[in-house]
Amino acid sequence: MFTPRSAKPGTRQANQHPPPPPARYSPDHQFILKTRIMNILKTSCALSSDFLTKAQLQAAAQPWCDVSFTRPDPGSHYTAWSSMAGLVKRGLVLRQGCPARFSLSEAGRSMARQLRDVEGGSQSPALETGVEQQSRTAAPPEPEADTVILQPNSFDIILLVDKKETSGGSGLQQLSKDATVADLSALGALFELRHLKVGDFAWVCRDRATGQELVLPYIVERKRMDDLAKSIRDGRFHEQKFRLKQSGVQHLLYLVESHGDDQHTTLPLQTLNQAAINTQVVDGFTVKTTQNHRGSMRFLATMTRLLHAAYHGKILVSCRCEGLPPTHIRDDLVSLMTFCEFNSAATKTKALSVSAMFVKQLLQLYGLSVEKAQVIVDRYPTPRALMAAYQAEGAAGEKLLAGLRYGSLKRLIGPIISRTVHQLYTNHTLS
Repeated sequence: MFTPRSAKPGTRQANQHPPPPPARYSPDHQFILKTRIMNILKTSCALSSDFLTKAQLQAAAQPWCDVSFTRPDPGSHYTAWSSMAGLVKRGLVLRQGCPARFSLSEAGRSMARQLRDVEGGSQSPALETGVEQQSRTAAPPEPEADTVILQPNSFDIILLVDKKETSGGSGLQQLSKDATVADLSALGALFELRHLKVGDFAWVCRDRATGQELVLPYIVERKRMDDLAKSIRDGRFHEQKFRLKQSGVQHLLYLVESHGDDQHTTLPLQTLNQAAINTQVVDGFTVKTTQNHRGSMRFLATMTRLLHAAYHGKILVSCRCEGLPPTHIRDDLVSLMTFCEFNSAATKTKALSVSAMFVKQLLQLYGLSVEKAQVIVDRYPTPRALMAAYQAEGAAGEKLLAGLRYGSLKRLIGPIISRTVHQLYTNHTLS
């Protein structure tokens, strides 16, 4: 439940006091086991190009596990080797050949360094007596001091609400009357008002001891029907979807909320429904429709509970946005961005590359979606490259882009949009 920062002591609140000093890290048994497996692979593969077989890896890791790698405990179907499945699924460990041979991927090597640094660099007996003794003279890896690791059940999952989604007041009395705050409080959701640079709602995992935050791979853009019509007319519709796709968050949700009978909008209802369908089919968003504001808040509160149930028992590790691997809700080791990186990367005022600015420029043209603009920029990265192609084509330049295919259905851009773009970049006088 949300409580403003000016609340009396003792009331529940997402964040009020400065976080205490970081607590000493103490990994659980499963985490230690996975760390050992990855460190054994990392050290052996650094000394030779060979993989480790299943038997070799089990023999090296068994001293560090009180559960057998070959025999399940009574009443269980799982052995310690079951931990390997998650590492392979995540792309941290490569499995090749028959019989299987195992080694670390580049992402796995990076993760092994981070885990070893956090754990303090202790080694397994197998490494100490064999391979590791040969590598003592090698320079140790540089520690990544900013790595954040959240242990299972050590963090809260908090719904972040963009301040623009409230009435704008900052006082206690004003906030208590706000519909978003009132509905989420009544539904018992743990949430916090914050300025988000992209999206309207997101979720963070906050360590209870250190206050460190990692962003879950879900973000929501909410649009009421009348606002959806306005955003389509003024160009925000495509621009916001483009920025959401660039945010680094894997699962993009578009929440479309009805407003009365939906008849008092600046665009026909059929046009708005088609825009929502295109957002799901073409742009790859998950689109959720609700009947009213309370229905939207009920959906967000339900999502918060589901995410808590799904992630509270996982190990969460920070990762840079550019190296962030895709996640699956069943993974027990999840890489996530920090909130600071998420918000700073999404700022509108950051310097854009020429290609990114070219995409935004193309999106101002009627009928050009993000996918269409992106496929044009993939072929012609800058306006200069496109104009040079037009000069080379001469009179046939109007059809230059018509044959480009976009989206999962590989549809053609077509002659109309091709002609529109051609006129923008070749006519000296625009009408």
